[in-house]
Amino acid sequence: MRDIRAQLRELDARFASAGFKFYFVREPDPHWQSQEDPEQLVKHSKRNVLIETLFAGTIGLPSNAGPIYTDPESKLPVLHPSLLPLTKIKRWTHARSSTRLRTLGKRNTDQQDIVFMLAWLNTQDLKIRFSDYAGADKAKLLRFMATFLDHHKLKEDEEVCQMMKSAMYDEDWEAMLNSEPMEAESTMPPAD
Repeated sequence: MRDIRAQLRELDARFASAGFKFYFVREPDPHWQSQEDPEQLVKHSKRNVLIETLFAGTIGLPSNAGPIYTDPESKLPVLHPSLLPLTKIKRWTHARSSTRLRTLGKRNTDQQDIVFMLAWLNTQDLKIRFSDYAGADKAKLLRFMATFLDHHKLKEDEEVCQMMKSAMYDEDWEAMLNSEPMEAESTMPPAD
């Protein structure tokens, strides 16, 4: 993990660690950018993006991470971009009906990440490769995606719906449309 973080810092000084956490600093404070202390850069800058660098097999991720894509310029190995939305969709699905503030924050950032990744896949003419993801079977992943689609249909967010369609193979899109969205968990306490 340290090697990847060090490589990222070498590529761009806006990558910085603060304690155990790793960030991309979007709006660095000019005074602190020139300093040697990355924690101060994070602390005094705005709109930092927390970067989750996780080992395979942790917090519900597949133990066999792959396929791997190696960026030609940086030589950094990452999970293939065609699988990245799938790493977020399960947690989003389970958190979508929560009323806990902390969970709502994670749900919102997961949703933003998924939408960003769908848009990026569209610009690169890439499709989600459900069969290559070892974290859940394809049928379950399609139900998660159906839930995400259902959420955006209710919000009448046609742009996200279209991005989803463009990021999926036709047969996967059709299978997803025939999948039942996941039921939202009740936020009501049980009745006696």
